Amino acid sequence: QAVTVMMHRAALAVLEPDDLDGVLHVLSRVLPPILGVDLVRVGVEREGAGDPPQPPLTALGVGGVARYMGADEDGPFRPVVLRATGPDCARLYGPEGVQMGSEALVRLEISGDRAPGLLAFGARDAARFTPDQAGDLLEFLGAVVARALRPWIQS
Repeated sequence: QAVTVMMHRAALAVLEPDDLDGVLHVLSRVLPPILGVDLVRVGVEREGAGDPPQPPLTALGVGGVARYMGADEDGPFRPVVLRATGPDCARLYGPEGVQMGSEALVRLEISGDRAPGLLAFGARDAARFTPDQAGDLLEFLGAVVARALRPWIQS
């Protein structure tokens, strides 16, 4: 029950801002203490050069969400992955990534006509996220974040 209350608080915080800067502030500064994590990142797939996204946004190449989440080319994608961090986590989290021991990854469907995104929660505690935990509430929070980002995240 406590986890459900925590997720509801997080969802309401994400829905409160009325501009992109506000949503990004909530993701990077408000959600970590609510959820008991150290970092929150949103990976967005993009082609080519351009202005780098502003934190907590991170640019991933085309197909980067599936690759980072460890999706099987032939199998169905998993909407939530809970695991120990790997050697490439700095690509998503930046230099702070080397301090992360575990992560929760949520695939974001920002809109039907664009590539998926990735909501990532990094924790220094290696036991914070493990594959045997349920991910349904994280999937719910991912849907809320996708809806909040939809007006501002372009293909």
